[in-house]
Amino acid sequence: MKQQNMSEYLNEVKTLVDKIAATRANINKEDIILYSLNGLPPAYQSFKSTIRTMVQPISLDDLYAFLIIEEINLNAEAARQYNPSYQNTALCSNRGRGRRGRGRFSYQNVQSNNQQPQQCQICNKKGHSANNYWHIFNINYIPS
Repeated sequence: MKQQNMSEYLNEVKTLVDKIAATRANINKEDIILYSLNGLPPAYQSFKSTIRTMVQPISLDDLYAFLIIEEINLNAEAARQYNPSYQNTALCSNRGRGRRGRGRFSYQNVQSNNQQPQQCQICNKKGHSANNYWHIFNINYIPS
């Protein structure tokens, strides 16, 4: 699986299996699975170990589906490692409270260019938006 994506690799395996089947040779499903796993790059090592140690044998359709999913997961992980700002934003979240208490006006939202302050679309109060509304996830809250 040199510079191929998973679909191309699996099509290559299928083509090879079809050529062998055309000679009327007996092909064991486990051999196809092992051949498919052995052709994977080192990034798939934990995936290969998981498949090889399964108690129940896996079907080829399930293996192919899991390989596609694993490729998607590995690509997403590589993108996260490539983009360091993505990791930093996951650790930084503004919970909206700070030291100012519950649901009070936040001076961070005041704009210095004399524009009207934001008005909440939920409670219609000025000074915050619906994104910063304290009771947004409180299902028991009844707005007045």
